[in-house]
Amino acid sequence: MSNYKKGIDVSYWNGNVDWEKVKSSGIDFAIIRAGYGKELSQKDRRFHSNMIGALNEGLNVGVYWFSYAASVEEAVQEAQICNEVIKPYKNEITLPVFYDFEYDTEEYNGNIQYTRDLRTDIIRAFCEEIASLGYKAGYYTNNDYRNNRLNVEELEEYSLWLADYSNLSYTAGDFRQYSSTGKVDGISGNVDMNVQYAELETEFSPDVLYKVRIDGKHWLPEVKNLDDYAGLYYAEITDVAIKVTEGAIKYRVHILGGSWLPYVTGYNTKDYTRGYAGNGKPIDAIEIYYYTPSGKPVKKAKYKVAGESGNYYPWQYDNEKTNGQDGYAGVFGKPITKFQICLE
Repeated sequence: MSNYKKGIDVSYWNGNVDWEKVKSSGIDFAIIRAGYGKELSQKDRRFHSNMIGALNEGLNVGVYWFSYAASVEEAVQEAQICNEVIKPYKNEITLPVFYDFEYDTEEYNGNIQYTRDLRTDIIRAFCEEIASLGYKAGYYTNNDYRNNRLNVEELEEYSLWLADYSNLSYTAGDFRQYSSTGKVDGISGNVDMNVQYAELETEFSPDVLYKVRIDGKHWLPEVKNLDDYAGLYYAEITDVAIKVTEGAIKYRVHILGGSWLPYVTGYNTKDYTRGYAGNGKPIDAIEIYYYTPSGKPVKKAKYKVAGESGNYYPWQYDNEKTNGQDGYAGVFGKPITKFQICLE
């Protein structure tokens, strides 16, 4: 086989990894254990150091979560806890988030009578929940599980990471774990070896198009991404229209001396109820949120506005309120005159 990428999967049990040596040895990607179970305390103790090390070396990264779920409800809880652990790296996880439900899961819950339907429902519940949170979802299994314990046709929409140590020319699934006794520079002892047969779609560059109206009368020309800015430095913006080429976006504006108007999602300057945000009066703030399509690398709306002086206020990401952000762009009481937005 020549059409594949070479990877490893690691956890706390692999000890301290020298990721620079791993990269130099020809490894292209890493699937890193984030944790197990449904408690935040069960995160892998080396998850953060492994993620930082792999990302710093430019490796493509996915993660996996080991399941102890006895029900669909517990699978959803595990997905939510997994998200809590991995969300600091959400924009950098380019490979799937895999769910590892296997023999040890069943032994741990020895009093549960697992069936094909129950196992499949548990895996699907995790994958559905993690996909709804903006990640590419997948599951880890082997041929015994695929053939005898799962309804695999019900999981076809999710990426398959198959443990199969028999013959490297066999290419079922997107990823294959082909050895548990690999040797890689930078890792002491054995390490699981993997290949990625089909490169997943990671290139994702949607555009955002927008325009503004000034004085409640004149719509200015449309702007794409950061090619220009929307507005005139001497004129107050009264209305805003925004659209994206992929995904979805919602936005609203705050009226000078007034309050927030309802969210809108459309882009039609002739539809004053759903096609744009504004009511013909000066705006002093805008809030925007971008919805990434399922399975795509997560992006956010990055936007800023300027006041009457023409000087921009700091960038705002979606409606975040961390790192000094307010959840919106602008300053109440000061009308805006320029507006820029992109997705990143």
